[in-house]
Amino acid sequence: MQQASMNKFLASPIKQAFWDYNFTEHQLLKKLAKGTREEKTWIIGRILENLPFNSIWKYTTPKQVKEIFPYLHLRPKLKQIWSYTLSLWGKYEKTSH
Repeated sequence: MQQASMNKFLASPIKQAFWDYNFTEHQLLKKLAKGTREEKTWIIGRILENLPFNSIWKYTTPKQVKEIFPYLHLRPKLKQIWSYTLSLWGKYEKTSH
């Protein structure tokens, strides 16, 4: 693959998270909307592990992450970071109502 093509390929958030799969953004969003819990867990896990924080929210929401969190298999440090983040969001939600 030529350098320009490789850069464009890697610039896609989908390809950053799913570099070893041939997903389109449409397919990914469809699975997140209508897939099984196992499919959603796998997809959200890959997104959390491989995308920059600001890119994550193009594909999922804090609510989805919170719902699927108990089922995620993340690296221990990343799981700890997300656990802390979700706890902060939970405190904010309680005070903003």
